[in-house]
Amino acid sequence: MSKQTMLTYLVCVLLLFGLSLSCNLLEAENDDRNWTNGKQLPPPDESGIPDSVKNAYWQDAAQLALRDVYNDEESKKSLIEIPDELIQLYYDGLLHIYQATSIPERDSVAQIFKIHAFPSPELYSLLVAVDSTKEWTKAWRNGNRLTGNPQIDELMEQYELELERYYHWPWSHTAVLLSPKPLNILALAQPFATIDGVGYAEPNGRCYDGNDITASVEPGFVTYLFSVGYGDCPAGCISRRFWEFTVGYNGKVHFKKSYGSPPPPGNY
Repeated sequence: MSKQTMLTYLVCVLLLFGLSLSCNLLEAENDDRNWTNGKQLPPPDESGIPDSVKNAYWQDAAQLALRDVYNDEESKKSLIEIPDELIQLYYDGLLHIYQATSIPERDSVAQIFKIHAFPSPELYSLLVAVDSTKEWTKAWRNGNRLTGNPQIDELMEQYELELERYYHWPWSHTAVLLSPKPLNILALAQPFATIDGVGYAEPNGRCYDGNDITASVEPGFVTYLFSVGYGDCPAGCISRRFWEFTVGYNGKVHFKKSYGSPPPPGNY
């Protein structure tokens, strides 16, 4: 085999290897994980539920779904769109609990304390620190949503992001971007962070504590743990009361137990 033929052969092998690797990476990026283990809850009758309650529980469901995404290290940093089927599963379960009026403990979580998921991780707000000497940043400084930077504008359009505010701090110029729908903001920050002129991009976090809901998808049911926190919650709640429910895949709600600190004092 001549040197020219050998060189051609090696080039072809490398090209094929590269194409194969690219395809594998693409398949990995597009791999649809079965977040609900192939299960869904029967849809509840929403006709008698106020829109304000449905909207609040949909927000809770998105929060719970995002926490599941965070439990997978790869998805945490790459999956921007929260799986719809997982949000729907958690939402339906929350409404089934809301409608379980024959269970006395339901009143504690749904009516007395009106417990909802603590807003963490962030679902809507992204901080983007920029190099103010870059020409494209002038648009944000002037309050314009689109910048003329193709990479920035593609992300703004794709995820329907709005420019909420632009801060001109002595130590940093930072834009606050808002999504109209729940997203994995940590994953959304990754493509922003690679753009020339962006110093860093990160979720707009919170520094306090409060009531919460946690949930998990089990083989035979979905578990929900409601908690009300009290006592110096700006620094981290000192006391917390828990109520645990399960919702079977037939839609039936069971109250399991309550524990922790006594319910908060006061008139409710």
